[in-house]
Amino acid sequence: MKVTAGKVAGFVARPPAGVAVFLVFGPDQGAVRDHAKTLIGQVARADDPFSVVELSGPDLAKDPGRLADEARSVGFFGGIPVVNVREGTDAAAAALKPAVEAAGWGTRIVVEAGDLSPRSALRKLAEGADAAAAIGCYPPDATAMAELVRTRLQAAGKRVDAEAEHALAAALPADRGVALNEIDKLILYLGDDDRLTVEMVAAAIGDAGERSIDDLAMAAGTGDLAGADGAYRRLIADNISVVAIARGLQRHVARLYQAANRVAAGTGPDQAIKELRPPVFFKHVPAVRRQLGTWRPDRLERALALLTEAEAQAKRTGMPDGALLHRVVLQVARLGAARR
Repeated sequence: MKVTAGKVAGFVARPPAGVAVFLVFGPDQGAVRDHAKTLIGQVARADDPFSVVELSGPDLAKDPGRLADEARSVGFFGGIPVVNVREGTDAAAAALKPAVEAAGWGTRIVVEAGDLSPRSALRKLAEGADAAAAIGCYPPDATAMAELVRTRLQAAGKRVDAEAEHALAAALPADRGVALNEIDKLILYLGDDDRLTVEMVAAAIGDAGERSIDDLAMAAGTGDLAGADGAYRRLIADNISVVAIARGLQRHVARLYQAANRVAAGTGPDQAIKELRPPVFFKHVPAVRRQLGTWRPDRLERALALLTEAEAQAKRTGMPDGALLHRVVLQVARLGAARR
């Protein structure tokens, strides 16, 4: 079965009893690992180190029968054993097919993979069977990121102001794993305080902000080629996926396009910025105001087309091209540096 984006969180928290094989895939590798850990932890026994068997996609490509051998094994203390397959690729589909048909042989099988196209044999196998689930993990949009911030803080017994929620969601990188780490740092920063304010966000997220996709967007949008180059290199060094970077920059350019069209229709720049939802992070308002003074809607359309094509090419090849997106980022920055 295919798990749609809006149902992933609930599905992972309470998977149906009849599903034994889980394919967790997508460009957001932080989310892939986080959801896989949840699915494994639901049935694996903490007191039985043998209840979880780890394999890799290349292992199964060489020896397809090994999955059946491991899946039929039982942990020393009973319960449901788990087989965790990392680096899943289409080469492992042949090994996984009998497991899907046999509903995991009484085990739970969790396969982690990268960004798989709709034509992927592994993805088709999981989407087409009742005993399997294909769980796509994509960079969260602004609404999903705000929800992640809110639920993580609530789980720690903290409240968050609406402005702080939007500010933090806008500042975090579009990778679930990295974002959760930064939120957890904020929870430690809060200490005994039970309420997160926008002032606390500004004081606490300095390092995260410097590494964020928003910093890349601010640099590229203001025509700062050196700043955009450095921000992009930091994101790659932090293992942020190329698709996540492309989508994050697309979000900023699309929001700027909305504001630029309002300005072209007669709305003042400050009012156009205030009307954007979610709100622009307050520290970025001056930069966005400057960008509205230099960007025309037609150039923003060109920037969006460049970024969309870079993402599409990465998906077509199945091998995200960091060098290609790097060039596009610098092209966008040059557009931002051009005079009106």
